[in-house]
Amino acid sequence: MTDTAGKSSPPRVLQNRYELRNQLGKREEQRTLLALDRQTKTPVVLKFLLFPPELPADRLEKLEKTSTTLKALFHPAIPTYLDSFVIDLPPVKAFVVVQEYVEAQSLKEYLKTGQILTESEARNMARNILDILAYLHGLPTPVIHSNIKSSNVLLAKPREGTTVGRGDRLFLTDFGALQAAVTPDDSTSRITNNFIHMPPEQFAGRPLLASDLYALGMTLIDSLTTVSMMELPRRKQRILFEEAMNVSPGFADWLKRITEPDTAFRFPSVQVALDALEKLMAQ
Repeated sequence: MTDTAGKSSPPRVLQNRYELRNQLGKREEQRTLLALDRQTKTPVVLKFLLFPPELPADRLEKLEKTSTTLKALFHPAIPTYLDSFVIDLPPVKAFVVVQEYVEAQSLKEYLKTGQILTESEARNMARNILDILAYLHGLPTPVIHSNIKSSNVLLAKPREGTTVGRGDRLFLTDFGALQAAVTPDDSTSRITNNFIHMPPEQFAGRPLLASDLYALGMTLIDSLTTVSMMELPRRKQRILFEEAMNVSPGFADWLKRITEPDTAFRFPSVQVALDALEKLMAQ
């Protein structure tokens, strides 16, 4: 059995444990499926990262090391990484990552309904994602998410009286380091998929902790305007968003600094960005 891309479909049950149900997402080098974990009787998400059989050993080793790092993460807003393994899907192979299933829609799906965030909602979202990043960047070996964008921010069903972006209903998923480990450095698909939210230093292959701040800022801008990010003007790599949204001057300045292309002028750390945001919210 093959899919439309000519690749074999996985067996219905993997590892004698994961019973595949339905496809959640599909990209050129990825497949995401919902499955039932027969051992725990709970739904899980399986992400298939496709790679050629001749993938260099050092890349596969990097992928396994990255997966081990992610499985050690423990944060209530990061769906737990549970398992990983390699399977054959002729003519390719797949590194399969098993993750906790969260019943939620992505921020991207929310925005597709024609909704945009209010400034208050965007501030709440920024604060809660910064809290997640504070955990990741504060680990003994800091973890860079490298893939913050609207499709990777999950919004669980809101409790009565809550608004978008509150910590009890927001999750951050899909770390970019996994795909980077199996994707060639010059991959046009990797660049295309992440170009809008990718800071210049990451585009050049040198991601920093502050790269996650830039991506967060771009995700917020994307959520505050109905104008396509591709249509917003730029000047010397800086995105000019002010005319396309209705936010206070203080928050606009905060967004400008967090999306500063030059890292010398961007917020240098999560804590500095968070302190500036908290000061703004207290006004």
